[in-house]
Amino acid sequence: MDTGVSSRPSIPLFVVAAAGVAFALLLGTGSVECGADVMSPGDRCIVNGSEQSYADRVSLMHDQLIGGLVVAVLAFVGAFVVGVLRRRRADPAARLAWEAEIARRGQAMTSPELAQAYDQEVRKERRKRFYLPPEQVPPAPPR
Repeated sequence: MDTGVSSRPSIPLFVVAAAGVAFALLLGTGSVECGADVMSPGDRCIVNGSEQSYADRVSLMHDQLIGGLVVAVLAFVGAFVVGVLRRRRADPAARLAWEAEIARRGQAMTSPELAQAYDQEVRKERRKRFYLPPEQVPPAPPR
């Protein structure tokens, strides 16, 4: 049964996923550098007082690539889990009661300015509760 609640995944988690991909691609690919110098196999570099070989720097880049991709995958999975949990915890009866109360209060508005401000508040509250707008809720199947 459709509860009229959006199952849209979490946008902030998609942003984290995109940042993870960007981090992985930015730091985990490209040429191996020591400061402004490009390293080649057999070169050594001093970083923060410790000496690192070309192989050490390649290994570090590989770790950054894997780490960024892991963050991205976890964030994508998290975004979809959040969407599923939002839909699962929805209570159709509570949503219908809320919509009925909103409609009753909306009919009591006499001033067009007040009605418009009220409609904006209702839209904001629907987004907070992850409710779809009434025109997007499919009809309930017959019993």
